[in-house]
Amino acid sequence: DSKTTIEAVTTNLRRNEDSGYIGIKNADLIRSVVEALRERQVDTYFDWVKGHNGHEANERADQLAKQGAREPQPEQGPERAPSKWRLTGAKLERMMQSLAYRAIRERKSAEVGPRRSTEVVLAEVKRDLKRAFNSSRTSERIWKDLRKKTVTRECAQFLWRAMHNGYMVGEKWLKAGIPDHLKVRAICQECDELKTMTHILAECEATGRREVERLLASLWK
Repeated sequence: DSKTTIEAVTTNLRRNEDSGYIGIKNADLIRSVVEALRERQVDTYFDWVKGHNGHEANERADQLAKQGAREPQPEQGPERAPSKWRLTGAKLERMMQSLAYRAIRERKSAEVGPRRSTEVVLAEVKRDLKRAFNSSRTSERIWKDLRKKTVTRECAQFLWRAMHNGYMVGEKWLKAGIPDHLKVRAICQECDELKTMTHILAECEATGRREVERLLASLWK
C-alpha cells in the first residue's frame, strides 16, 4: 500500500541509482528488492492497493511487519555473495558538492553510530512533545524540523548543539582536569541540582525563567 516504495523501484529507480542512493531512506532494503527483481529476469508488475481497507493480503502484510518490528533485530544481516545485479556508487556527473557532503555525513554517522547522550535528549523531546501537544515525532522528523525555513539559523544551531549535549553544562564541569573552584558550576545554585539544558530551559526556579517562558508562549500564540 506504499506508493513511495513502488516508485522507489520503478519511476525513481534510475535517479536513485545514479545518485548512489545517497540520502534515500531504507536504501539497503530498496537495493535488495531491486536486486531480487533483476535476478528474476522477467517482467514484474505492481498493483497498488489502499492501506487499511480490508484487503486480505495487505492486512496480512501489516501483521507480519508489526511482528517483525517486535522481534530482536540482528546487528548485521546475512552476508550475500556480490551480485552483478546490485549497482553501487554514484555517477560522477551527478556528484554535486551537496550530494558529496551528504554522502560523507552518512558514512561518518554509520561509523560512529548514535550518541547515547543525544538519544537520551531525543527521548525527552519526544516525551515532552507528546505530553504538551499530543504529537508523535520520529527522530528523523525532529532533525528535519530543525531545517525548516521558519526556524532561524541561530535557533536551529542552538537546538542542534543542545540536543547533542554540546554545551559546557552539568557533569562536564566534573570531568578530570577541571579545577576544583570551577566544579561548582555543575550544580544549579538556585535549585541545588545538577545542571542540564532541560533543567536550565524548563525546570529551574531561578528568577526570570518563568517570565521568559511566559513571553515565549505569548509569541507562539
